[in-house]
Amino acid sequence: MPKVAALALLGLLAPFQLTDGAMIPRQTTDFGVCTNPTIMYVQDQDGMLGYGYKPSNTNDFPHGATADIATIIDFIRSTLQNACRAPTAAWFLCTTAAAAANGKEGQDAADAFNNVMNRSSPHPRPRKLQRLQFRRLPSSRV
Repeated sequence: MPKVAALALLGLLAPFQLTDGAMIPRQTTDFGVCTNPTIMYVQDQDGMLGYGYKPSNTNDFPHGATADIATIIDFIRSTLQNACRAPTAAWFLCTTAAAAANGKEGQDAADAFNNVMNRSSPHPRPRKLQRLQFRRLPSSRV
């Protein structure tokens, strides 16, 4: 009988634990002094004919359009590390975004890169949940 009571109690507590876990705040990525390190897919810009890529934020990432997305990704990654003074986590996030864009072309490549860069930090530290303490109740044998 005590096992049934304990299982019933756990069944009542489970929804609260799941709800509590869903409320863990996620951290946003720190890009240092820079913002919006994403890429635009553009046409006929910056003296380049045809389609190409350029940083969405040309104030923090001043680079003209180029036909090769890898050039823009390398520039953004370097700028994050040097001029933006972003933490290492931002550099790794950019490297992950580059891998996501690898093998894709056009707007799909830009979207793949941007989807990773716009995510919250990849591995936020979860809040430690407190352990429940159970006491054994004295048995009431008749």
